[in-house]
Amino acid sequence: MRNLTTDEFLAQVHNNLGVIHSETKDYDAAAREYEAALDLDPRLPAALYNWGTTCCVRTHSDRPSADSPNRCGSTPPTSGRSTTGGWRT
Repeated sequence: MRNLTTDEFLAQVHNNLGVIHSETKDYDAAAREYEAALDLDPRLPAALYNWGTTCCVRTHSDRPSADSPNRCGSTPPTSGRSTTGGWRT
């Protein structure tokens, strides 16, 4: 088993915070945490899955948030970092 880089570790922390927000139905905060996780580690499968699920819930909820932009679309968030592989170019 290899050691995680600092970014990989922090990405997991943000993903876990997103799960906590999702459990309390604070989907806007959850999406922000998942986006932060993906900015740090775009290959973290749990964060990508959780981000997509949260976007689905936010998009199909009866009361979408008016005070927060919905970054949920057809592509995951990007940070502009150069990475290898994945959806970023």
